Amino acid sequence: MAKFAVNPARFDPYKNFKFRVVWDGKTVLGISKVGSLKRTTEVVKHRSGGENSYDHKSPGRTSYDAITLERGITHDLEFEKWATQVHNWDGDPTMDLAGYKKDLTLEVMNEKGQVALRYHLFNCWVSEFQAVPDLDANANAVISALKTLNIPAKKFPTTGQDAQLTGLQNILSGYQCMTVYKPIYVEAQASAALALYLRGGLKPPAGLVNGKTTDSQAKSQVKSVLLPPLSVNSSNMAATVIKDGFVQASELCQGSIASLCQQAGIKTS
Repeated sequence: MAKFAVNPARFDPYKNFKFRVVWDGKTVLGISKVGSLKRTTEVVKHRSGGENSYDHKSPGRTSYDAITLERGITHDLEFEKWATQVHNWDGDPTMDLAGYKKDLTLEVMNEKGQVALRYHLFNCWVSEFQAVPDLDANANAVISALKTLNIPAKKFPTTGQDAQLTGLQNILSGYQCMTVYKPIYVEAQASAALALYLRGGLKPPAGLVNGKTTDSQAKSQVKSVLLPPLSVNSSNMAATVIKDGFVQASELCQGSIASLCQQAGIKTS
């Protein structure tokens, strides 16, 4: 691999999404985000006998902010092993602080993947460990990552469910293809009809009880009312979630989304 040479003609900053973290001589795979490297020096105020109408300021103690490393769920246990050296869930008898501090290297790379900048972080140890990140059943978490990476709309297909306000706005802006909508009033009608049959001691018709689901506890099939969900996109949003009042157009069509609502035939008044 060609070595990186400083380019005196370059004026653009390096991209913040090409980087890697190295510890114990190995690249740690899967890291998607590294917190900023920040230090803060305390400002000490004092007065001078010759000029005491205003405060003089001088540097005091310097503190270094904690650095956050983030990645998704993997089978690699290196993070957990490192965190366990500081605190083991088995309790004090299993504690072993030998080697709990590590030297890390953060490498920032140019567009060719060559190391342009290298930061050495000494005597690092784990003060906070999160075994599982926030789990999100809709597409908004993925879309936030796409926007962070400056990936434009309509380049990476994503879908969602439950027709939440944010998901509908993502559809209108082109970051999400569709969402799943289950009309509440249809569910309520089916529930009320089923309750009336059961209250009267009558057998519900096959048109109402139209399927079966598995009871994982009893390990048996249970007769069920299965209703078809609706796929919602920008072409039918006005005729589904807006018409049913599931989402208010005035709440949906805010800011830059207002013009997109007009294009989708959604009226706010």
